[in-house]
Amino acid sequence: MRDDKEWFSENVLECQESLYILAYSILRGEEDAKDAVQEAIWRAYENLDSLREQSKFRPWIMKILSNTAYSMLRQRRQTFNIDEQEDIPAPENGADVNTRISLWEAVEKLEMPYRQVVVLYYYERFSVKEISGMLDSRPDTIRKRLSRAREMLRRLIDRA
Repeated sequence: MRDDKEWFSENVLECQESLYILAYSILRGEEDAKDAVQEAIWRAYENLDSLREQSKFRPWIMKILSNTAYSMLRQRRQTFNIDEQEDIPAPENGADVNTRISLWEAVEKLEMPYRQVVVLYYYERFSVKEISGMLDSRPDTIRKRLSRAREMLRRLIDRA
């Protein structure tokens, strides 16, 4: 690798927003998400030598973040009331604002394993294979969660 610090910093900056969105989708709080991102970046830098392929940086650091956020959840052992959480703006895409907001509100109501795969797949554009690596799950498990999440989203949106 060329200058590790410079290369690492550039890559972290490129995926900074994705890191925050994933952390927020897991932890459901702005400060907790920021703490998780900061911790994950530090862990990634400390373990940079374990990254075998530079092209796999984004999935690699997202997995570190996911593990960090889940570790924080286990330490807290709290449940979250979705109505008490701050809103996070829906990521930009081609849909109109009202559609994006109502869809994001529905995504926020999904339980954790489903919300996480939806965010990674649809909002962050990771493949099923990349997500399975990040979450230490089989690709079939990820596909099944995505399918169930789509069905749950349909029901939530139909009720709205």
